[in-house]
Amino acid sequence: MIRLMLVDDHGIVRAGIRSLVDSLPDIEVAGEADSGPLAMVKLDVVKPDVVLLDIALPGMNGFDVAMRIHRRFPQAGIVMLSMYTHEEYVMHALSVGALGYIGKDFEAEELELAIRQVSRGKRFLASDIDQGLLDRFDTQQSQQADRIGGLTQRQREILCEMGKGRSTKEIAYQRGLSRKTVDAHRAQIMQRLDIFDMHALMHFAVRNLHALETRDVGDDTR
Repeated sequence: MIRLMLVDDHGIVRAGIRSLVDSLPDIEVAGEADSGPLAMVKLDVVKPDVVLLDIALPGMNGFDVAMRIHRRFPQAGIVMLSMYTHEEYVMHALSVGALGYIGKDFEAEELELAIRQVSRGKRFLASDIDQGLLDRFDTQQSQQADRIGGLTQRQREILCEMGKGRSTKEIAYQRGLSRKTVDAHRAQIMQRLDIFDMHALMHFAVRNLHALETRDVGDDTR
């Protein structure tokens, strides 16, 4: 049985999806949430195989929720649900850990296929989305990994903390460094990545947070 968790702030949407899922064999709605924070609270209780997650959530948007779910409960496959299927939305969803992406005008058959594919750890894009995005995403991730690989272990640690939204003061305290040292490392990171805008650096850190957290740093003590 595939355990599905629905996260959408509209009760009528959840009811409609639940009605569809109830008619499918071997899939059950094991839990629901109308916000990101509530979804995170219920995650450990529901233990879903798949999370169907709306992007447009109040307070904490679906991308942020997906990133947190992926970090805390990586065994759950995430399918993003949105009325927007533009490339930038899909690529961002993949970068924060989603395996699937479908529009809100989905057909019942497509929803079932998305749930089954993602529950097996396979990626799924709705038929009206350019399937070539998956190859482009893989290429982009490979290029980003090469750029991250050019950083020292300490630089990767600091960039990872930035991706988690921590301030210079918090990073300094967390790593036992002075704020001046953190600033110096950040300047070196920007130079090595050829990024000279703080907003762009933060965006890079967020998009590559999973890679920064899971990268094997080995004996690198540079």
